[in-house]
Amino acid sequence: MHHVLAAALLIALGGCTLIDQRSFQPAGQPPQFAAAPAGLPLVSVRMDGADFRPALVEAVQAAQQRRPDAAFDVLALVPSAAAPAQQDRQVTEAARDARMVAEAMGAAGVASDRIRLGLRGDPGSPSREVRVFLR
Repeated sequence: MHHVLAAALLIALGGCTLIDQRSFQPAGQPPQFAAAPAGLPLVSVRMDGADFRPALVEAVQAAQQRRPDAAFDVLALVPSAAAPAQQDRQVTEAARDARMVAEAMGAAGVASDRIRLGLRGDPGSPSREVRVFLR
């Protein structure tokens, strides 16, 4: 159970082009690990089918108005109390959710080099949630 999350925990991939999974990690380079952001998220996105884009765009644009050099950590939560087979599925799903949020941010004008993606294991996390932190 921990081996799956240890490999996926807090993978922070910078310099992505937001096209596909290969664009987030250059070939031959291991993933970069970063510490979890401190403080409250700028926005929490529940991936429950509702359109999250308007609230996300509003929060991101407000942050960029206050800080033009703003950068963001996009972390998808992965419930760590699940069985290993479920965790594998949840890691794949969480990575896809984080990419969707990052792509929406890119469409709203955030430069791809200002977005860092990651996964965070959380035993109490709700299913399919992505948190965006201001760095």
